[in-house]
Amino acid sequence: MSDDGAKGKVSRAGSEGTRLARSVGSGYAYVMAATAPVRSNLDARAQTMQLRVGLVALALALGVGTVLAKSTLGPGFRALAFVPLLFASYGLLAAFCRTCGLTAIAGRRITSDGSERVIDRAELRAQRRRGAGVLVASALLAALVTAAFVFAH
Repeated sequence: MSDDGAKGKVSRAGSEGTRLARSVGSGYAYVMAATAPVRSNLDARAQTMQLRVGLVALALALGVGTVLAKSTLGPGFRALAFVPLLFASYGLLAAFCRTCGLTAIAGRRITSDGSERVIDRAELRAQRRRGAGVLVASALLAALVTAAFVFAH
């Protein structure tokens, strides 16, 4: 979208839905568009790390779960597979959703320059909702797989 008028220039900029507002002097003011998508709170490096941790935890969890399911231990001991499964499901879901639930709840974002606060209230609210969803989905997925290990006999 472009409007070259006497008062300034308006154009569409960025994939995050920001709009370049009318120029004021030598600088530009950025205004969030009403349809701006929620930004993830993980950069590519942090997303890759979450994926690696999730895959290693998954391999460990499946090994522990298999050993516990094949053992003569009672269901209470087989339920211990929940802990590594929780780490595995959290790591994988955080990587796939590009949202670290714990960082989102803390109101932060991980960038290539380190951690930074999320200032925009609407974005913060949306990221916290996504982060809580990742945490809940991870717990539910881990519980479902743990139930399979507990009742496998």
